[in-house]
Amino acid sequence: MDEAGVFHKIARIDDSRLAEIFAREAPADLVRKELLSPEWAERMGKYMIRPVLALERPTFLEPEGKVGYRWGRDTAGLETMDYLEFIT
Repeated sequence: MDEAGVFHKIARIDDSRLAEIFAREAPADLVRKELLSPEWAERMGKYMIRPVLALERPTFLEPEGKVGYRWGRDTAGLETMDYLEFIT
């Protein structure tokens, strides 16, 4: 949004490089500040670039107004929950 309040759409960017930098630099900063051990920083960096959940697994169950999440190796299991429960 510019100073006049006009929203300008930008092209989609590849944020994978940004995720790599963040996964490396955030834990390193915590180690420098002695808030995190180097061993835990190594562990933390590996998991920071992975998504919390697979985006193809959740679905919106419109008739119930709930979210369904498929789980398991074959994704046959389906857990349903209120959308607020899902985002917390």
